[in-house]
Amino acid sequence: SKPRITIVHGWGDDVSQGWIAWLVTQLRAEGYDAVAPQFPRERLAKTDFHTWMKLLDERLNPLQPGDIIVAHSMGVPMVLRYLSDFRGTPPIAGLICVAGVADHHVMRPNPLFDPPLKFAKIIGMANQRISIYSDNDRSVPRRYTDELAEKLQAESVLDRGKGHFSGLRGLTELPSVLEAVHRCIE
Repeated sequence: SKPRITIVHGWGDDVSQGWIAWLVTQLRAEGYDAVAPQFPRERLAKTDFHTWMKLLDERLNPLQPGDIIVAHSMGVPMVLRYLSDFRGTPPIAGLICVAGVADHHVMRPNPLFDPPLKFAKIIGMANQRISIYSDNDRSVPRRYTDELAEKLQAESVLDRGKGHFSGLRGLTELPSVLEAVHRCIE
């Protein structure tokens, strides 16, 4: 059976627009079970991470060996926390992080980063780990994506000129992510 692919958007995003909607369409056309759950859109300070975790759990539990998770921006620490706290260590095929962070000092204290994420556990669970970053991302500076790639022992992929990969700002396709998904499947 074909792997299940879950795309976890960033804060305030809309999965019916931009590259996430494009990616879901592309993957479904290839016969994959691809879903991008819509999380509540609210002010960052009012974000209820427990609601996000519950929605994530409804989609991902139980984790399956072929699972591939794509996460963007705030979706990245959300998925890292989910995998870090998951009971057991079921293997998944891939974890693709787009403009992600492993930690953020400004956002502390925060249930996403406290207690510390278990990176060794996540590395053991995710067969392939890929971090995609841009050279002109004003929201997530390069040092954060570098730190994420180092902590996850992930392959780093530069996708030039994509800013913060914002679908709401007109980024309608993201071939680098589709290529990363295909690499996780091979």
